[in-house]
This record gives sequence, structure tokens and C-alpha cells, in this order.
Amino acid sequence: AQDHIPMPLDEAVLDYVVLGPREERSDLDRVLVVAAQREMISRYTSAVRTSGLRPAGVDVKALSLTRSTLPDPFFGDEGAMLLLDVGAEITNLVVADRGNPVLTRFVPVGFVDFVAAVVELADLPEDEAERLALDPRVRLGSGQDEAHETEAEPEEGSFDPALVYDVRRGLEGAAQTLADEVQRSIEHHRSQEAAREVSRVLLSGEAALIPNLDGYLGELLDVPTSRGHPVEKLSGNRSNISDDQLRAMEPVLAVAFGLAMEEE
Repeated sequence: AQDHIPMPLDEAVLDYVVLGPREERSDLDRVLVVAAQREMISRYTSAVRTSGLRPAGVDVKALSLTRSTLPDPFFGDEGAMLLLDVGAEITNLVVADRGNPVLTRFVPVGFVDFVAAVVELADLPEDEAERLALDPRVRLGSGQDEAHETEAEPEEGSFDPALVYDVRRGLEGAAQTLADEVQRSIEHHRSQEAAREVSRVLLSGEAALIPNLDGYLGELLDVPTSRGHPVEKLSGNRSNISDDQLRAMEPVLAVAFGLAMEEE
């Protein structure tokens, strides 16, 4: 295991899952090994205990996303799926095939990078840049200008077209940076023995709230891309928020949902 883990074994907490036999060599099993720094795990569990809670387990985001975001039931003949959780600062990327993660990666791009790009290009304060990044009138993708002109007519003068252009340009630049990283991961996946083509991308995380980011990434990657829907796996809403509020928050809850779900 040491050859595959970027830390000394005595400083790591290890676990593994047997994924099943390899297609090309049925006498060999595919094994997923998970490693985390022991000191980091101790910090997290200590913080949980200090707050008066009892830690029930430790999991990794890749497995959480696989549980919460993969369609249920998962049809194995669809090819591999790429799960993309674009968080505040880091993106978690998982390629899953037949329901199991076969490639995981952290990408150093997050929602803050989209906001920073808008701050720079539109010369706006950070809070205003964040608000506009989530404004449905700033829509990424083909046909956006025509849609904006049609929607803006009732509020003429309330939304400067030049500002819209700069905000959109900033968001598209950050999206291109993210897409380049995703494309590299897809190409790496393709290079693996017996790898199946990525047929879909499912988007979650804070940046998934940017209007039509999923569609725009799909155009850049030439792969059908949409938001994941972990809420569909809930048996019911027992929280103190409405179904509509839960649906609106869904993209940022994908990892949390996966952590709360029992592994089958």
C-alpha cells in the first residue's frame, strides 16, 4: 500500500473496499484504498467530541458523493459518470463506473474563484460580485444574450448590459479553467485499462448555484452535464424547512446527504 499512499503508513488511517473482480482478469479483484492523515482525523473527531457529539464514523467525500449523487437505480450500461462537487474553495471530482469510484481528484478551483474573476473583470466589491454571480439574469451558455435582452425589457435601465457582459466574462473564464482540469481528468481516465467513456457529468456544490453553469460546462466538455439530485433519494422531508427551500439548497448538501446515508 505504501507505493500508492503519499504519506508514511504509521501516520495514516487506512481502510479499503473490495470492488469486485476486474473485467479483464476475473482472478484479480479491484480494491479501493482510502487513506487519511491520522493527526487530521484526530483533530476532526476531537472537535466533534468537544461540541458534545459522538463521532459515529469517518468518510471521504468521494464515497459520500457516490452514494448521494449517482442515479438510483444506476444503469451500468450508461458508461462511466463524473461527479463534480464545486465547493467554496476546492472541487471534488469523482469518476464512477458501475456504481463504484474508479478515479478521485481534488481540483484547486472553487466558487471563490468564480467570484474573484467577477471582482477583477467587473471591478466590483466581493459581496456584489457574489450576488451577481448567482443572478439568474446573468446566464451562461449559448443564446444568453438574446434571453437577457428579452427578460430585461420590463426593467429597462436596471441592469447595465456592459456590467452583465463583464460578469459573464468573468464567470466563463473561471468555468473554462475548471473545464480544462476536468478534461485532463477525463483523458487520464480514458488512458486506464478497460476504462469506459464518461457519458454524463453531475454537478453539485456552491458553484452549481450559478445559473446554467451545468449547461455551460457541458458545452465546454462536450458531455451532457446537469445538476445532481440527491434529494430524490430522501424518503421524506423531516426537516424544519420547506420542500422548495430544501430543493434550492440541494447542490450544497450533496456531500452531507451522502455522509448521512447508510452504505449498502
